[in-house]
Amino acid sequence: MSVQSCRRRLNLAVRPLIYLLRHSYKYLVFAIMCIFSAPVSLVEGTKIFARRSAESKQFLVYSMAYEADQDMAMILPLPVGSHDEDAAIRFIALDGYPNFFDDMLTGFPELMPVLTKSFSGERGRSASEPLKVHEVGDYNASFIPTLNDFDRLDPQFKLSKQVWDRLPKYKDYGFAVFKLKASTRNQQQYMPATEDNPYVDHWSRLPSALKRPHPMAFEFITRSPDTLFFPTIHIHDGEVHKEANFDHHLYYQGDSFSNAATVLKEISSEKLAAEFMDITKTRGVVDSDERCHAIVMSGRLPNQDTVLATV
Repeated sequence: MSVQSCRRRLNLAVRPLIYLLRHSYKYLVFAIMCIFSAPVSLVEGTKIFARRSAESKQFLVYSMAYEADQDMAMILPLPVGSHDEDAAIRFIALDGYPNFFDDMLTGFPELMPVLTKSFSGERGRSASEPLKVHEVGDYNASFIPTLNDFDRLDPQFKLSKQVWDRLPKYKDYGFAVFKLKASTRNQQQYMPATEDNPYVDHWSRLPSALKRPHPMAFEFITRSPDTLFFPTIHIHDGEVHKEANFDHHLYYQGDSFSNAATVLKEISSEKLAAEFMDITKTRGVVDSDERCHAIVMSGRLPNQDTVLATV
């Protein structure tokens, strides 16, 4: 049997495996942080900042990079102290400070080499009444006062009722929803078999473009003013597991919360925030006269939101 004949037979043998891998990759890596309304092939560099702003309010800033084949929504459950659609949340545009977390990281030199990645109630209003859409920098954002109000959201950005049934703790939460654009280039190219690479002989989508939008930010009325809330639950292909792999950075201000998360590694900045953050660009989110603290979540941990209580 000639070498060319052997290559052709081997090529035919591996084609089914190539097809399987191409069409199942989303489900092999769909282990993501927070909640998305559609499959995401990759999420990395997840960082969250929190600070208590007023007696019953909290700031939250969220950032990540992602790859997705279609437009989708990122949904952040929030323990709101009010379901008033007009007052419960205030969105803050940080499009003028896309490097918010890059600057934050400089306050913690020991974290610089570390890369964060994750693979990784009440009656609602009438479904016919549209949700208010806020233009927040590069995003369109909405506040969903209750689970029932998801009926007012575009079907493209909804999660199934079955998913929420698996998350009963969110039955009286509110939800910040950010609409995100697809990141992939919807083009294909033919990859013919060659003498050097006889295993490739198919149409293939061009590599995805990793999308890095500016951080999302808002201030909300919290039901627990003595805590700081971080939405860190993972959803794995529509399933909620008891544990998940974490490798993330959480930042916050407020010395009264120090050492609250005893099972996690915690680091405090030596300098005040004004020395490494552009305070004006944070639009009031960061207090210039306070230090910042960082929590490293790494390894196999309970799959749940992270809440820091005062000590």
